[in-house]
Amino acid sequence: MSDLVVVLRTIVDPDTNEIVDTITLNYGNLIMAILTFLIDAFVIFTVLRIVRNAQRKLKEGAEALKQKMTKDGASEEEAQPVAEAAAPAVPAEPPKPTTEELLAEIRDLLKENAELKKTAAVSAEADNVAERPAQE
Repeated sequence: MSDLVVVLRTIVDPDTNEIVDTITLNYGNLIMAILTFLIDAFVIFTVLRIVRNAQRKLKEGAEALKQKMTKDGASEEEAQPVAEAAAPAVPAEPPKPTTEELLAEIRDLLKENAELKKTAAVSAEADNVAERPAQE
């Protein structure tokens, strides 16, 4: 189809009377481009229509299932308390401590650890003192 042309003008060599060049309008290429565009547009339209129908059917199926799950088609407002009662309550997350609170907690733990080391050292000394007379 791309071979379809209309000759607008021919250029002839005056000395030899031969056709040197021709000016043509290639309308076959235009027709091919239009047909290609129409085919592509039809395919894209068909694919989009299939996807839209599938989404609609999926949505309808979800709504039908939701109505089936609720007490024989009860309204959505009545269904929410049933769903909330069935689901266990999620405990609220405790607030996160600030940087200052974390640093104060670390400081307190370090003090407590130092006091435990002192107490352990004193008790170890006391044990050593108590063992010395027993050994002599």
